[in-house]
Amino acid sequence: MGFTERPGSASTLGVGAAAAATVGHAAAVVAEVARSACGSWSDAGGIAAQARSRQQRCAELASEGAAAFAEALEALGALDGGGRAGAVLDRAAGFPLAVAEAAADVAELAAETAGRCSGNHHADAVGAALLAHGAARAAAHLVAVNLAVQTGDERLSRAQRAVEAAGDAARRALDT
Repeated sequence: MGFTERPGSASTLGVGAAAAATVGHAAAVVAEVARSACGSWSDAGGIAAQARSRQQRCAELASEGAAAFAEALEALGALDGGGRAGAVLDRAAGFPLAVAEAAADVAELAAETAGRCSGNHHADAVGAALLAHGAARAAAHLVAVNLAVQTGDERLSRAQRAVEAAGDAARRALDT
């Protein structure tokens, strides 16, 4: 979802799209900081490449998630009883889980970058880790409230682990 699209437009996914976009933006910040400010460390190029990869993945996730969300809303509205709604909701739960896991990856890359930078670049890397953590929390919440996810579902555990990993990375970034 672009920043110029109105809430309620056909392509709006709400919090899921916002979380994916936030992780994508955080990844872009990490890539730029690693590329421009921290070139003196040997892993800077690799960190930048990984961050760009996560940025691209988040753009894909936002698009895939929008389609899954629209399909889930349609299936819920139809309440077709043929099991379609359950399958569609199950698929829709995968989107925010993937966003939460991407957020954990980006937070880790941001923490690594923050530990190598100073000044404004350090602040940007720390901010990227904090954004990724917030997005992971929002995405994990969407996993938890999905009607297809039940207590004990492995997706809940994976989402929580992603939130914890992103939080740990954000704390490490703040402590550098």
